[in-house]
Amino acid sequence: MQKIPLGPVAVFGASNFPLAFSVAGGNTAAALAAGCPVVVKAHPTHLGTSELVGRVIQQVAKEMDLPEGVFSMVVGAGNAVGKALVVHPAIKAVGFTGSRGGGLALMRIAGQFCTNPGLAIAVEGEALKQFVVTASDALSGKPAQTMLTSGIHAAYEAGEGKRAAIKGVEEVARGVEANGPRRAFRH
Repeated sequence: MQKIPLGPVAVFGASNFPLAFSVAGGNTAAALAAGCPVVVKAHPTHLGTSELVGRVIQQVAKEMDLPEGVFSMVVGAGNAVGKALVVHPAIKAVGFTGSRGGGLALMRIAGQFCTNPGLAIAVEGEALKQFVVTASDALSGKPAQTMLTSGIHAAYEAGEGKRAAIKGVEEVARGVEANGPRRAFRH
């Protein structure tokens, strides 16, 4: 484990451990220790406990002169709130402890919003050909994202140059190009 403040982290509270794996649990503690702000999605089975613990965390953050918003909590029944949280472009990581079904549901909707290009290693065949077509279609319409800093943007461009120089590597999709500072793709 490394202390890397990568940005806001969404933490999903577990139903069976309202203290150890919920609002003030290990996922929240790890994210805060790394310097990341946290947005907790309270589990609907223990909203009262979640609110009490959340208020304690906010009070401690205030007493320690931590920035406003270093800890937030959202509530809501069903999957809509959780989905909105996971796909929000500001969220850089998700901490989840819970059921296999819940984890798989989050995994299916989780998007990758990091600035690293994605690589896939696969066995050649019909399934891979279909995957490439489907992925290319989906990625080709996505807009370029703004890099957080000029250093990240420079590293992205350097990585793109290195990747393009590798013999046998083929680019099969590229998002919509955009102008502007620190954009993933430029004209």
